[in-house]
Amino acid sequence: MESVRIAIKNKAYMTRNFLFILTVMLLSFLFTIAYWAYSSHIDRGARLTTAKVVSTSGKYRLNRPMGITVDKEGRIFVADSGNNRVVVYKLGSWFKKIIGGPDGKMKTPTSVALYKNRLYVGSYGTGEIQVYDKSGELKDSLPHQKDRLNLPDIRTLALTVDSQGNLYASDAKRQQIAVFDQEGNLKLIFGRPGYFPGELSYVNGLAVDEENRRIIALDSNNLRLLYFNFEGKFLDYLQLDKIAKELFVAPRGLAYDPEKKAIYIADTLSDNVVILSEQGKILDKSGKIGLSYPHGLFLGPDKFLYITNRENSDIYLLNS
Repeated sequence: MESVRIAIKNKAYMTRNFLFILTVMLLSFLFTIAYWAYSSHIDRGARLTTAKVVSTSGKYRLNRPMGITVDKEGRIFVADSGNNRVVVYKLGSWFKKIIGGPDGKMKTPTSVALYKNRLYVGSYGTGEIQVYDKSGELKDSLPHQKDRLNLPDIRTLALTVDSQGNLYASDAKRQQIAVFDQEGNLKLIFGRPGYFPGELSYVNGLAVDEENRRIIALDSNNLRLLYFNFEGKFLDYLQLDKIAKELFVAPRGLAYDPEKKAIYIADTLSDNVVILSEQGKILDKSGKIGLSYPHGLFLGPDKFLYITNRENSDIYLLNS
């Protein structure tokens, strides 16, 4: 009898062990299938890797950095929104400079853009775009007085320029996009608030595709990329949350690479930078590399991707 009981126990143990192994194998198989399905959407030819982290400290420490741009000399201009200023850094150098600050002329700068010797700053708190030279002297403000009938002020969220010196600015107050020529004259206003494709709800990123004569707008609250022609006519859109709901939660920064035909988007809540093809295919994502509320995004002349890391008050450089 004792030997029979032992045999029964051994059989029960072997059965449980077999079921456990079978369960593990099944879960492993399902995980492999899920990973393969996810990976099939990513082109492994593009890789986002961290090249450098620029920490800030002392009187040059950033407080809620937002917009960022870089010139051909390698100087990095950051909209330091919490300190009401723009801070300028240079990689591999002790050079640092402050534009704006406690004088009150610049309030809550959200965005920056460069054209030749001009630095454009979206001063959200004063309702204008301030124009500085690179030495930091204030030269102009937009919109000009003669244009204020059509655009009394502008609460800028995003700025970009094209090769002809045209300046593109998103206006959070009216949910529209304004275009200024090289001299700062208002050329065009387009867009309207809403939730349908082509309508706007907080455009936090702008880019220009000059080859195809398109303006690309990151319509953050609607989780869309919108395409307009140079006359402001709506052309098409990509619905970001349908591409990857877990990656696109609160998209903010936008950059476009005309050579690779690639679109870069920073998302502040998923803490990711994502590369998309023009058709909406995910080419790569940064993953968890230390980003915390990434906001501003700029593709530099050196082809590094410059990112303001808002909560950690530093700047990330990624290989694009």
